[in-house]
Amino acid sequence: MLLQPYLQNGDRIELVVEDNKDDPALTAKSLKKLVKEVKVSAIITFSSTSPVLAMAKVADEYSTPILATLATHPDITKHNGFVSQLGFDDDFQGTVAALFVRDELLIDKVAVFSYPNDAYSSHLTSTFESKFKSIGGEITDTISLTEETGDLSKIIKNVRDNTPELLYLPISAKDLVRIIREVRKLDWKPEM
Repeated sequence: MLLQPYLQNGDRIELVVEDNKDDPALTAKSLKKLVKEVKVSAIITFSSTSPVLAMAKVADEYSTPILATLATHPDITKHNGFVSQLGFDDDFQGTVAALFVRDELLIDKVAVFSYPNDAYSSHLTSTFESKFKSIGGEITDTISLTEETGDLSKIIKNVRDNTPELLYLPISAKDLVRIIREVRKLDWKPEM
C-alpha cells in the first residue's frame, strides 16, 4: 500500500502490515522480521499493552522508532529511547477515573473487577484503588477474574451486599456483558 504525498526528500511512504494477533511472543518475532528482513524505518502498532511491553523490552536493540497507539501501560516508554505512546498512560487514566468518581460523581464506595494476570487491567486497578482510597473513597471489593473464577451470579450477589455505588470495570467487553446481565437479574442499578 502506498501513501501520498512523497516525503520532502522524494522517498515514498509504504505501509507494511504484519498481524501479531495481539500476542506478546508473536509481536517480538514480528518486530524482528520487520526490522531485519523488511527493513522498515518506523513502526506504528495498534496492539494492546502486553504485546507492546514485549516490543519495548527490545526496542533499543533495533533502534527503530515505535509508536504505540493503543497500549497505555506506563512501562512501555520507560528504559528505552525508541517507544512513544499516543494516548494517556494508565497512571493518568486510573488517577483521573478515581478523581472523577469521587469528586464529580460524589461516589464513596466502589467495587472493582479486574484481571490479575493482565498488565493493563491490573495496573489500572492498582492506580485507581490507590488514588480512590487516598481521597477518602472506600473499595468494598476487588474481584479478580480468572479462568478459575467461580459462580459469577454468587460473586455479584456478594458484591451487592457490600453496597458499592459504582462498579469499576477495566475488563473485556465479553466479561463486562456477563456482569451487566448478572446485575440486571438482581434488579440492581449501580453506576458502572
